[in-house]
Formats: sequence, structure tokens, C-alpha cells
Amino acid sequence: MAEIKLNKSEWKVQEALAKGEHTEAERQMKKAKDFIRPVYRAIFEASIAFGTEDYQKAWESIAEGLRVDSRNYELYMMLGDYYASRNLQQAYLCYENALFYCDDEEDARQIRMVMDHFLGEGAGVAKTAIVILSYNLLGMTRRCIESIRETIPESAREIIVVDNASADGSVEWLKEQKDIKLLCNSENRGFPAGCNQGIELAEEDSDIFLLNNDTVMTDNALFWLRMGLYETEKVGSTGSVSNYVSNMQKVVENGKSEEFYLDFSKKNNVPLKRPYLAKVYLVGFALLIKRGVLRKTGLLDERFSPGNYEDNDICLRINLAGYSNVLCKNSFIIHWGSQSFGKKVQVHSELLLVNEQKFYEKWSAIGINFVKYVNLRVDLVSICNSNRSVANADIMVAGTGCGALLSMLKETYPEAEVYGMEQNQFMAQIADKIADTVWTDFDEWKGDELEESFDIIFINDELEHTENPEKVLKEFGKMLKKDGCLFISFLNRNHYLKMLYPDEHGKLFDRRQVTGMLPDAKLSADTWVYTQMENQIPDLDSRICELQKQHPGMDREEFLAYQWIVAAQKQRTDIQFGNRMVACIPTHEHPEVVEDVLFHCAELYKRFGLDVYYFDSSRDEETRRVIEFFQEKGYDNLNYIRIDPQMEPGDKFEYVLMLGGIQKEYEYMWYLRDRCWCEEKTLKLMYEAVAGKHDLIFMDVGNPDYPEELSLCNDANEFYHRCGDYATSMDTAIYNVDAILKKDFNMEEFRKKYDREYRASFLHFLIIFEQLAKKTRPDICLLAGKNVTIYHSRKGHSSWGDKRIDIWGRQWLGANKALPDCYTDKEEVIKRTASFPWILGDLNIFVDLHDRGILTPEYIEEIKGYWGEVSDISLDMLREIACGIYAPPFDFMRLQDSAPDTLKLILQVYKGVQDGKMMPEKVPMPEILRIMNEAGGNTPQNEMMREMTGQISKNIGRLMEEKPGDQERTLMLLQIVIGFMALAAR
Repeated sequence: MAEIKLNKSEWKVQEALAKGEHTEAERQMKKAKDFIRPVYRAIFEASIAFGTEDYQKAWESIAEGLRVDSRNYELYMMLGDYYASRNLQQAYLCYENALFYCDDEEDARQIRMVMDHFLGEGAGVAKTAIVILSYNLLGMTRRCIESIRETIPESAREIIVVDNASADGSVEWLKEQKDIKLLCNSENRGFPAGCNQGIELAEEDSDIFLLNNDTVMTDNALFWLRMGLYETEKVGSTGSVSNYVSNMQKVVENGKSEEFYLDFSKKNNVPLKRPYLAKVYLVGFALLIKRGVLRKTGLLDERFSPGNYEDNDICLRINLAGYSNVLCKNSFIIHWGSQSFGKKVQVHSELLLVNEQKFYEKWSAIGINFVKYVNLRVDLVSICNSNRSVANADIMVAGTGCGALLSMLKETYPEAEVYGMEQNQFMAQIADKIADTVWTDFDEWKGDELEESFDIIFINDELEHTENPEKVLKEFGKMLKKDGCLFISFLNRNHYLKMLYPDEHGKLFDRRQVTGMLPDAKLSADTWVYTQMENQIPDLDSRICELQKQHPGMDREEFLAYQWIVAAQKQRTDIQFGNRMVACIPTHEHPEVVEDVLFHCAELYKRFGLDVYYFDSSRDEETRRVIEFFQEKGYDNLNYIRIDPQMEPGDKFEYVLMLGGIQKEYEYMWYLRDRCWCEEKTLKLMYEAVAGKHDLIFMDVGNPDYPEELSLCNDANEFYHRCGDYATSMDTAIYNVDAILKKDFNMEEFRKKYDREYRASFLHFLIIFEQLAKKTRPDICLLAGKNVTIYHSRKGHSSWGDKRIDIWGRQWLGANKALPDCYTDKEEVIKRTASFPWILGDLNIFVDLHDRGILTPEYIEEIKGYWGEVSDISLDMLREIACGIYAPPFDFMRLQDSAPDTLKLILQVYKGVQDGKMMPEKVPMPEILRIMNEAGGNTPQNEMMREMTGQISKNIGRLMEEKPGDQERTLMLLQIVIGFMALAAR
């Protein structure tokens, strides 16, 4: 260490270290902690750690120091010492980088001696031949080469430039450069051919770095790429992260200055705990390939000239040769992006499509297609996030394809262990370079050896490609841990396109078929979601209505679902509710709803020993027949109680709530609508809750992000304010039969106290808060979080829609105001609840009520006295609707289906601003105006439109500058652009 750089305090620490007195060095550091500069603190801490053989601490200290000063040669020397016992080639690279930054001649001499020793041991690393294609863009080419000289030692590189017939003075400038090997083509040979020419010019053993000329190298970017390349013998190529790049290699926003990116690189290009991520392919803007690997794969495939997909192709060949493509997250290179194509956006897009087709045609012989190659399955990862904790999970992917999902999982959950299974031999070989992947026939696979090994299993569109999907599902079920989750993705055979235009695609399933497979595999459904196609056919709604007529038992979503995903878990057989809880369900002439709900939950309720009573007031026998059908199938936990169809609804609800007609005694009663049910994840929490002696158990469905799944509340007023709105739903409460429904409860007195009209609508709500008010310290168990979910049959519907204003206006006010005085600030609960969009908070509701003759000017006079207490929608707005003079704003997203691609992009920007997902100042208005100008110029009346377009464009630009961050102004201007482009497209 150069002594002249040290201050007095630092010198004392250095002196102790030189004597090997590590304890004394630590004492001096603590004593003078405020006088030791951060970079030297890191150097001293690393020295002490080496002295005490704490190599992990040494690495951490070096990393911390390089975050302070990424050009400190002493830290690179120490990093070389760290790697010297681990990887001699990486150690050599560290010493080479130290020598590049070293400004002390004595230290430089010592570094050279170490490097010579390593060379003698055969641990040197070949140069990197940096191959750059030049086609005009002289300024960028010059800056690219300057940045190479600034950031990479001469000993580590050779620069090769192939010029593809530039006409802007590039050739003349390049010929003046003394450190460049130059080849000038008389015509544009394209990217793959030009790169191959450059590779042929390189020294025989040099590794090859394909670098776009619209890039700027940053400090240590190539160093870390080379460190990644020599991490193991099985790394074949490495790639960088950037500001302008696809394939999830982008790490910072595009459009910033070079100075900004250079500052970013100093923080990014440092040692990281997990710097490497194996990928299916790496984008070729900056791609480093081992020379030995390139000899095995051959050069770039020139069929992809003039460019695009040659990087995908060479990376695929690298995988098939037995090597990995590794993204180095600590190598950031500035990329300005697509400069060679200039303004030829359409040409570029067409070329992409042509070369994409060439790529898949070339590799079709081994079964590779788009889905198997690059489909990341963000939807699978998203549903996994919302259903399970994944941090330290053991994850299995069945159906890896080439491994894109494996790579995404390893990036998203770095602490998880990720494995794969694939039925295609070649894709298994490729995926194995990303995560341990087994090649197997799923029909022959046995799960016994891996029984209960995985927290999460993904079956990625593979059941449809098996001979015996039921058996395959059983084997995967065996591999699932007790509390694990299995996510099954499958293409829906009932999707509207497959129904309208049948084709052959393996053995497709629908939701009911897969649901039927789950019980045999000892699995139960937890959550169902589906994905839709982005490009939908015209007249979709009418087509689906027609399909529903042809298939009356099927829901709309069953036709919309392009792909289903079900989250399943192992069946629990150790939970038996017995007499702890009963479910009581009033129903009236909804046999199809009852059947649909039982289809989803009958097996689960039976397995959990949950008794269910249907109180049926239907005038026919259809509901009874549905119940008896399930009873005959062995669901003897289902019970049927007949109620007089003439009984008043209020009296009926009282009868059900008081467990009328039920002889067996239960501790808790769950009172719910006939269209609702809960799945296993929620029933588990219920079971845990009913083990205690609570007055009330409440499913707080309004708090899906609440950290505690079970918590206690001992204050009735606090509960009223937290859950009063959702307590209006009869499905959310589980009553302690004795504490709430029998003890201190007299139905006759209750009826006298509360008006019959609002009592009928809010009976359960009134009983809850009346009874809790009597208790000094009520015991309320709250169930919250993402596992608390109430599902609704799509065949069911609410019966209060036409009466909603009266129910959620006058009656809701009356019910709350009649509650005991211990409930304070009732106005807040009243307004918050009634103003929900699905109650009285959406203008469309009132437009519909007016269209059906319910909301009239006379009605306004009836409700104006209390309206302000229940809704945020103004009475004046309501009056306009009632009088038929309200004009609803046009929904611009309705244009999405028929809009050209350029307009669709602008519609997505509009929706992003509207939803608050894009800040107004981030809207690329200049680019949008450019697109609008092109649209205006391409119309049949282009002369007239061009002038109009220019004037509109100027005005929009001026108005945008006045309020760049104003959401309302931005939406208004976007509406003008969208309307103009929609007109121009006609």
C-alpha cells in the first residue's frame, strides 16, 4: 500500500497490519473510526479478515470498498488474493484489472510478478477480441471506441472493426486509428456476415466480444463479463445488462444522459452475491463468447442477414454444445438502441418477423416453437406470488421448455432451489444449463422417490401431452409437501376460438375435467384464474352469447378463458368440523346456483366434516332434486329443510339464523348465501378459529394484505369501524351459537326495538352489533389476509339491485342510527359503505336504473333529504340522469379491438395514465405526436389533413408544456390524439 496516501490514523492501522497484529489494528480502527476514509476502512477490514481466515468477511469488505471506489487497484489486488485459492483464471483477471488502475510503480511491479507466476502455472486468460460493425453513425462509433480505450487495459483486448460501406466519413476516421484492425466492405454485408469477418481477423485464441457500435463501455463492464465467462468451464457466453435491451436485461430507465448512466455503472459494476443468471439466450448488443466454445458451435448463421435472431441462434447452439449463456448483472453497458435501422421502424419490424420465422423453421426438427422457447409465464409466477410464500422454497417445473420460466424463477426467488422436468430431450438439455432438469416421459415417471420434496410444483401445459393425465397428476401430487401448492396450467378446450373453429391440439381439457381429476390425486382446488387472448375477434359478445345458447350449462368465462391456471394443494384429512360449526344457507328457486356451488365445494365440505343445511322456499322441487343427487353420491353431510314459500323473507332469515329445524347442536353457525362458498385455504383458518371460544369469528375480506391471518379484537366500536362495511354481507360472520344467538338474546324484544323494514335487509348486521354492544369485553376473532376469500357462483345474482337506492339509502341509515350509542361516528361507516362502486358509488348503476324506469325525477324528490349522507355522487348529477340529460363520457378503451397497432399503443398509454400506473410527465408526447402526424399524412385527404395535423400537434405540445404533470390535462390531450387517429383510420 502506498504510504503517501494514508493519514496518521490510517497509517497506525496499516503499521499494525504489517506486523500481523490484527487485534491491535481493529483497536486502532475503532479508536479513530471518524478519521478513516471509507475505502481504506474496507481495505483494512478485508486485510484483518484475510489474517483471521474469514474469507467471506474479506469478500464482503472488498465489495463494500469497490462500491465506494470502483477503480481502487488495491481492492482488485485483494480480490485476486481471494480468488487465488478458488479460481486461478478469475484471480488473474483481478490482478490484470488492478494493474490497469495502479498508479504506484512498486505495486505495479509486484502485480506483474504475480501475473507472470499465474501464467507460468497455465492460468492466464486470453485476450478479448472486440468485434464492432460500423455502418455510418461515425459519432457513435468514435465514442464506442473511445470508451473501450478508457475502460479496458490494452493487454486484455484487441479492437476489430468491420465497416459495411459507410458513407459518412467513418472509414476515413477508422483508418487513422492505430490500435484497430479494420476491414472495409464495398457493400453492406449485414450483421452476421460482418461479425464473422471480424471473428476471422481476431487472434487465434482470443475470446470474441460482439459489441454494437451504438454502445458506450463503462468502468469494469468487460472485466465482470470475463469474470462470469470464467466462473466455470461450462459457461459458454456472457451478456450485459443495459438501459435499452429486451429479454429482461434492462435494469434502468432508458432516455437518460450518458453522465447519468456512467454514474449508475459505478454502483452497478461491483461484486455482487448473485451476479450471474443463466438465460435461454442473451441479446447480441454485447455478447462475449469463449473461443473454445465458438470452435464447437461454428460462427454466426448468415441466413439471418441483415440481422436479428442470429444471437438467439448462436446461444441455442451454445446450449446444445453443453454450455450456459450467463447474464452478468454487474456488467452494465450503455446502449442507445436500434440506431442502425434509423427511422425504418416498419422495415425493422418486418425483418424481425421474417427472421423469427427462419429461426423457428430451423429448429422445428427438435420441437422448438415460440411457447417452448421464450414463454416466461409471468401469469404463473404472479398467481404463485399471490398464493404462496416462495422465498426459500423448493420448486419443480414440469414442462420447462427451453428454460425461460426456470430462469425467471431463479431471478425472482434467488434463495429458492429450482428444478425442472421436460419430455423433449433437446429442450431438457437446454433447460439443464439454467437449472437441474431431468429428461423423462411423464407417463412413465414415478413420484415415490421424491415424495413430499417440493413446496411448489408448476405443471406448465403438460397434462394435455400425456397418455394418462389422471395418473400423471397423482405422481406429481406425491411430490408435493404437506403444505405445498401445485399450479396446473392448461389450454382450455372450451375457448371460443376452439369452439368456433375446432382444431387438433393434443388432448385439451376444460375446467370441469381438471376439477374432476383433483380428488383422485388427493388434491383440492385453491384458486382458479384464467388468461385471455389479446387479439379478440370482432363481435365477441354476440358470438359468446350464441355459444351460451348452444351450451346452456356453461358460463361466459369458460369461453373467454384461453388458458386456465388452478392452484391446488394436498387434501387435508385431519380436519373435521363435526359439531364445531354448521353452514346454514337460505335459497329460493336457484337450483342451478346450488348445483354450481356444490360442484365447486361439495367434496371439500364432505372431507372437512362440515354439515350444510339448505333452507329452501322454492315453489318447485328442483333444488330438492339437486341436493338429493349429491346425497346419493355419498355427500351425507348435505341436508335439506323445506320452508313455506309464502313465508316473508324477514321471517325466513330469522328462522335460518336461529337454526330452525336443526336438531343437532353446534358451537358455531356460518350463515351464507346460496351462491357463495369458501375453499380449503379459508376453511383451514376457520377451523383454527373455531377451536377457540370466541363470541364472533369474522372474515375480514376487506384486508387481503393484512399481515396477521388470525387476530383478536375486544372493542365493539373498533370492530364496527374496521369491519362495519363488510359485516353487511351475511357470508362473512360465523356466530357463536350460545354467545350471540341464544344467550341474552330475545327475538321478540329485538323485533320491537328494530323496525321491520330495515331489519329484513340487515338482520344479521343488527344482531351482530346489538349483541356485541352488551358485552364489556367482546371476543372477536378476525380472519384476514390473502387466504380469506369468498367465491361467488357466476350463475347467481343479487335480488336487491332494483331496490338498491332504498335499501342502501333510507334502510341503511335507519339500521345504523338504531344501533346502541356505544357505536360512535356512525356517519363515517354509513358513507364509506354506501359509496362503494357496487352499491351507490357508480354512475353507470343509476343510468341503468333510469333506463329501466326506476330512477325518475319523482324518485329524486323522495331521496334528496338523505342522499348526501350515503353517496359522494352529487344530487345534481343524479337529477341529470333521472331527467335523461346526462351524457356519459366516451370510453376510449372501446376502440382497442378494432384499432391499428399504433393507436393501440397510445390507448395503452392513456389507460396507464387513467389508472395511475403512468405518471403524466412520463408520457412520450413527442413520439405520440410524431405517430399522429404520420397517421394524418397517410389519409386520402392528406394535403388538408397534414395542415390540420400540424396545427393540432403544435397546440397539444404547447398545452402539455403548460402542465406537464397534470393528469386531467394529459388525459384530455390524449383523447384528442386518439379521436383524431381513429378518424384518420377510417
